Amino acid sequence: MALDPDLNEGLVKNQFLRITQDILLASERWEASVWEFMSSYEVALLRFKATIQSQEELEKKAVDYAFTALALAGGGIMAASVARSIEKYIYDKSLSFVCKNNLETIFNRVYANEKVKSIVGGIVKKGEEALAQKIVGAIKDGVGKYRYSKSPTNNSEMTVLSGMMHYIKYNSSLLSDTLRGATESYLSSIGTNYEKPRLDNYNNTVSEVIGCKYMFPPFTNKTGNKASFSQQMKDRVQEKIELSMYLARLLDCDVLVQRYESSPHAKSTNVRTPIYYSPSQVGYPNTLPDRAQSYNSTGLIEQRIIYSPYGSKVAEQLNKLASKIYNNGTIVEFSNWRGSRPTAESLVKAENLANILGQPYNQHLVESDRPILPRDAKLLGLTERQKKVIKQNSRY
Repeated sequence: MALDPDLNEGLVKNQFLRITQDILLASERWEASVWEFMSSYEVALLRFKATIQSQEELEKKAVDYAFTALALAGGGIMAASVARSIEKYIYDKSLSFVCKNNLETIFNRVYANEKVKSIVGGIVKKGEEALAQKIVGAIKDGVGKYRYSKSPTNNSEMTVLSGMMHYIKYNSSLLSDTLRGATESYLSSIGTNYEKPRLDNYNNTVSEVIGCKYMFPPFTNKTGNKASFSQQMKDRVQEKIELSMYLARLLDCDVLVQRYESSPHAKSTNVRTPIYYSPSQVGYPNTLPDRAQSYNSTGLIEQRIIYSPYGSKVAEQLNKLASKIYNNGTIVEFSNWRGSRPTAESLVKAENLANILGQPYNQHLVESDRPILPRDAKLLGLTERQKKVIKQNSRY
């Protein structure tokens, strides 16, 4: 009994060829977008370095600033997936804030269903350790090259570029191999008792591949060789990346100071601890007033949050970009003679602005609403059965 009389061997081979070609096209457009983003990232990083005037800080916080920029200024699906793969490398709040408050949300949005996530999201489970080490290593090695640099290098190994390209190639191969396996399995089973389950598997795979967000790359020109962005848009992306770095730096300037006293006659001691929460999170510590007796058996008699100096020049550039891009007003108060020291209000403003900056509608270099593969059944020769499966498995 024919399970799908409109789906013949020739049509299956044609579908496989067409979809495989478009997977490659999607990969090329993702690569073009990454190149465009990284070019803007290098320019922004040089501006940031000149403002903070600290190569040591740049090298120490390289991973945090890089992924903050990816998350908040245009990383989209790639940054979300890569960030999930390096979560074990998160040691301080600036990166932790981004991953838990922005990237995690993006990652959970980009797939239509669990089946799609299992295919395109395979990088989270396969080769996770190797990819994470490659990306983190590329960032640290790349930032070191900025020590004497005054202009972008266009070096393919700079910062996270090589890791992102690796991720794109991996997903392209993963999708193609998955489709090839389903196609060959079905073709080899025609006329046997295995036909039905393998036909179902093939139809499900076609549905998942053409509906996954990988097949919705950022908009590029008709040739697909480079991203089509105006100079005005490039300038704005560079400004957003630079702004994201100042926000990450600001969100990392608060420290919890706790004062302990074992007895009324003993000398008290102060303990400084980094704060691994953003201001809006439940775990963010409260200020506790000084008391003569300890709050509990630990001997804690006082705790307060202090803020490290931010620098007038840095605050000025942060406020300038925040006002220019979002008309957001003053984030950090400062004066040329007294310098600047952030407050609790400064961090709340920074967190709110980061959340605005990270919204998909504010990102230019993210996946498009236009699929690489047109959903025209004539072009793909989709049968009524396949269209039904696609409708069930995808929101597109």
